Amino acid sequence: NNTITAYPANNTLVITDYADNLRRIGRIIASIDTPVAGETELIPLKNAVAIDVAATLQKLLDPSAGGAGGAAGAGAALSDPSLRTSVVAEPRSNSVMVRASSAARLAQAKQLIAKLDVPNARPGNIWVVPL
Repeated sequence: NNTITAYPANNTLVITDYADNLRRIGRIIASIDTPVAGETELIPLKNAVAIDVAATLQKLLDPSAGGAGGAAGAGAALSDPSLRTSVVAEPRSNSVMVRASSAARLAQAKQLIAKLDVPNARPGNIWVVPL
């Protein structure tokens, strides 16, 4: 005779069941009940192109992509919400929008953006001479 009762007013569930089932349900709830992404920031770029930086940054920060941020493996992205980071280019303002699950993860993204947003080392072959 097991029951699950939801109390939306205080965001709780009351569950009555056997101990083994309670542990299993607890694991399921823990994997589903993850915090909403806590930090979002729009970072303007001075030298690099936002679309290129966003693509590179997503590869580096997405654990499931197997990039530098993916040392923990592909399964870590699903089981560890602190590794979730979303990167979107904003081409009109040449900015990158980063949404991270923690302030530390956002700081890591900002450090990588600073390393990617550098002036081109090779000057171009075009010179503009005003007349």
